[in-house]
Amino acid sequence: YTIIENAQGVYSTYISETALSAQVLGKSVEPIDPFEKRMTGGFSPISHFCYTEKQPLETIGKIFASPKSGIIHPSADVNWKIKIDLYLKYIIEKRDLQKGYYWGGY
Repeated sequence: YTIIENAQGVYSTYISETALSAQVLGKSVEPIDPFEKRMTGGFSPISHFCYTEKQPLETIGKIFASPKSGIIHPSADVNWKIKIDLYLKYIIEKRDLQKGYYWGGY
């Protein structure tokens, strides 16, 4: 993190959390992997927005704030109990859509 703090800009991969860390610290970010050869997994769903949005932190903030994200932080979420209920309702609906798709069911 010290290196990021002292950098003017950061080059990172799609699967690293470095792009988000750099954005939070106000640094410019650019991917080093070509889009068509990027790896998916890890932080790629988040890093994608760091590289493709004009206001990435605003977009990511909205995603994290959504009950559908499953991210609950009682000291940051005033209505965290409601957010848990909304998340459980959402995820159960998603599971029900796939009921019977996989061996063993649930």
